[in-house]
Amino acid sequence: MTQDIRAADIKPTYENISAICPSCKQHNVYNRASDIGHFRAISNYRVICLNGECGAFFYVVGDLINPGHEMLLLDSWSFFREKRYIQAVLSAATAYEFFFAHFLRVELLFRPNLRDIDFSVDEIQWLNDHAQLLIKKTQRHAFEDMRRLFLRVALDRHKLTSRAAAAGYIAGLPKKPGAVLRREVESIANLNRSKLLLRVVEAEIAQLRNKVVHKDALRPTRENTEQAITNAYETIFALGTHFKIGDTDYHLNESREDAAP
Repeated sequence: MTQDIRAADIKPTYENISAICPSCKQHNVYNRASDIGHFRAISNYRVICLNGECGAFFYVVGDLINPGHEMLLLDSWSFFREKRYIQAVLSAATAYEFFFAHFLRVELLFRPNLRDIDFSVDEIQWLNDHAQLLIKKTQRHAFEDMRRLFLRVALDRHKLTSRAAAAGYIAGLPKKPGAVLRREVESIANLNRSKLLLRVVEAEIAQLRNKVVHKDALRPTRENTEQAITNAYETIFALGTHFKIGDTDYHLNESREDAAP
């Protein structure tokens, strides 16, 4: 009977886990959706070598624990190093949209729920009901609509002090979010926050992404790609730190005082 052995090498991405079989040294790629069957971080997962002549079992370890938007940004740099500039741009643009959506869930659902001291409310039911409403309100939003909504909620987050306030805010979300004026962002008292949000206002990666995926099928240059993904990387990581937007359950580690705007 062959004894299980631990993986000697592992390269996790948002979509896949790559590992070198310690027995035959073949490079194996395991898809999180199809091969592994879940998207949770892998701490110690048993796989079989995909080389039919080997078939050894071993463990993949050392997965990333970053939230999805950060993993997509890390993927962008991997694509960039491989000179797959189209994929690098697409991954970075998707990271923005992923971050916007995650920010909305945290600010409109999880944190208002955490702040509210009315323990008579069924918190799980409230979260489920309003998560579905938020999905319904935003499911057709493309990059620009999500950017506008992110900026508006970032400006209004001080209003979201309870479940009732958040519920009213979600119910009132328009089908087409209005533009957030630059002067609104510049007037924010917190200068660091103002500067970070202005970077979102000025981000041009959506225009570059559109040129890549639409009829022009643009093949971006190294310089354009590097500038776009560098700006995305620096902006999104900084926003995540500033607003304490971590992985899916990060908000659960906050006290009610920490959750204040």
